[in-house]
Amino acid sequence: MKEAIFKKTCVISVFCIATLLFVLSIPMTSHGVDDSCCRDIDGDCYGISVNVAANIINITSLEGTDHAVVVHTNQDYGAVLLSETQVFVNDGDNEDCPIGSFGQRMDSNGNLDIYFPLDVLKDCEDDLEINYEFNVLRIQGVDTAGYTFCGESYMHIVGKQGPGKP
Repeated sequence: MKEAIFKKTCVISVFCIATLLFVLSIPMTSHGVDDSCCRDIDGDCYGISVNVAANIINITSLEGTDHAVVVHTNQDYGAVLLSETQVFVNDGDNEDCPIGSFGQRMDSNGNLDIYFPLDVLKDCEDDLEINYEFNVLRIQGVDTAGYTFCGESYMHIVGKQGPGKP
């Protein structure tokens, strides 16, 4: 009796391990990678995944805070020419507003993270839509092989606009 239970347990264990190995062997797709930001770039360009945290930003509370926007990517940090990285925001219709003051670091996975203070967005307020409208944050850079990479993500800006604005 014990031998039959042992064999049944072994068969179930082997089945579970085989199923797990099969699932792990399926290639994972990268969500959010979009080469559309490469349309305006001459030469070779590839898309990267970009995720903005926090992607809902209250623009009325930006004054005097030390909060930051962190942009996570799937771009290998070691393969980035850091001096060639640029960050832009816009409302999808206007010209890009460059984020001039930002930092770059490597995350725990070895990928590029970009961060900037929330109040930097005040300089681009005229180029952004307020009240839960879609705004685009775009990263563009060059890797160590000389290829351009880019990635975009949406963020929402909430709160009232500054003095004298409709």
